[in-house]
Amino acid sequence: MLLLDSIEQERWYSVIEVAQIGGWSEDVVRRWIRRGLIEAFIQPGTRKRRRRVYCSVRIQGCEIARFMKMHLSKVDGERSFSRRLQR
Repeated sequence: MLLLDSIEQERWYSVIEVAQIGGWSEDVVRRWIRRGLIEAFIQPGTRKRRRRVYCSVRIQGCEIARFMKMHLSKVDGERSFSRRLQR
């Protein structure tokens, strides 16, 4: 699969980059991370001016490849990829 060949296994990707690779929205990728479908490294951080806590989320390339192989190999004609994952 050409898409999987372009993913560097040892590189850490941001949520934005993963969304662009798969053609999904950032919200969908974050939802999959919260559900445990994609394993991610989450590093909390804070800003000096604001009280809001920001999180830096990174996904390793091998995890993206694993996720795509596991879920894209089961695609059938009727259901879309995202609909199957929402169950």
